[in-house]
Amino acid sequence: MTDPIINIKRGDTLTLQCELRTDGTPLPIGGWQIDCWLRDRAGRKIAALTVTPADITQGRYQLDATSAETAAWPTGSLDGDIRYRDATGRVMHTHTFRVHVGRSITTPTTP
Repeated sequence: MTDPIINIKRGDTLTLQCELRTDGTPLPIGGWQIDCWLRDRAGRKIAALTVTPADITQGRYQLDATSAETAAWPTGSLDGDIRYRDATGRVMHTHTFRVHVGRSITTPTTP
């Protein structure tokens, strides 16, 4: 299986709609801790995406990074995964995914 790739440019707003399922059924995430970090190829932590619950009974949440945050990210590939810690303390991770950050061409400046 190849790692999924998300393509963005520096200064983009990143919003990922997520849903946790088991065997195709939504998994309630009440009382869970959800974290998502992005690291560069050297393993340095570049970002911690903001996690916002959307519908915890249906396992839905959102991962975000603002335009100001992504503007500071290095260009190139970043690796990430999502870490879940359920209410009983059990820890699980998703497959690794890749965020490819490109250089912005159109970058208006403020006077």
